[in-house]
Amino acid sequence: RRWEFRPGQFSDEVDLENWQLPQGYELLELSIRVKGKNRHAKKAELLRLLNRAGVPLCDRQDSKTQAILKFLASRR
Repeated sequence: RRWEFRPGQFSDEVDLENWQLPQGYELLELSIRVKGKNRHAKKAELLRLLNRAGVPLCDRQDSKTQAILKFLASRR
């Protein structure tokens, strides 16, 4: 499933993708598309918004591809 939304306190559109894998493994990916040199500022802004909303984040942030490859490798 995929959603696009613009949180009221955030200046850009946020994409959410929910990936469901075998054995109940689930991954929620949040992403933003940033043009120009302000990507670090936009990432910090999004993290502050998530923190204020009480959204728990994993200590280790992997890309979707890394997480899925690790999951598949663990099933061998």
